[in-house]
Amino acid sequence: MEEKKYPTKWIDMDLGNGSTLSVAVCSYCNKVRHLTTSPNDMRKTMIVSATVSDSGCSSKDHCLAFECNLNQTDKHHVLHMLDMTEDRELDDDSAARWNCKTMSEFYIRLAKEISDKYLE
Repeated sequence: MEEKKYPTKWIDMDLGNGSTLSVAVCSYCNKVRHLTTSPNDMRKTMIVSATVSDSGCSSKDHCLAFECNLNQTDKHHVLHMLDMTEDRELDDDSAARWNCKTMSEFYIRLAKEISDKYLE
């Protein structure tokens, strides 16, 4: 297989409460591969593409698109990706709404929901 670059598109989303969420969408699988709550995050200049070849994807270990067949990210690595030093438990209302217990699980579910509902 020939090596091919797939550009990443960053989308800034207004959450309606004065906060924004920026998501990086991989053009290989058309799913959210990364997200940040900081609109001026430097990652936007570094996460610009994924290269796919016979050896897999260059972002396979740093990706929130767990439904992608090339993804090999360890779920514990999500904390590092999101600049979290430890996983925190969600409050009871958020845990019930998202059907998960921790922040890392929440961010993985949020990335999947955005991919499923808002990306073509």
